[in-house]
Formats: sequence, C-alpha cells, structure tokens
Amino acid sequence: MAHIDPTQQASLEARLKQMEETCREAERRRVEVELSLVEVKENLRKVEAGPFTLGTTVDSSLLETTT
Repeated sequence: MAHIDPTQQASLEARLKQMEETCREAERRRVEVELSLVEVKENLRKVEAGPFTLGTTVDSSLLETTT
C-alpha cells in the first residue's frame, strides 16, 4: 500500500467529510420532495373523490354559455 503524506491525507479526509455532508443535504432535500409529492397525491385523490373539498370556488360566470 502506498504511503500518503499526512497533509495530503488530512486534505482527502476533509474532502470526504465535505462530500458526505453534501450527500446528507441532498438526501434531506430528496425526502422533503418525496413528502411534498405524497401530499400532492393525497390532495389530488381528495379532489378526484368528490366535489370541491379543498375550498376551491368556481366562478359561475365561467359555467354560463355565451350566445
């Protein structure tokens, strides 16, 4: 096994630590996005299940046919 200079090893360990932190941050973002997606899917199911249950309103003028 090749001998690594102690300062080079410290530099490599610092880079490794930084990369691990970057990975942890990316994983946190991935989890947040996944939770948001679950929430959106749940809301979509509620909307598809029945009448407007999310407090949405329909402008009645949009429902009238123009002549």
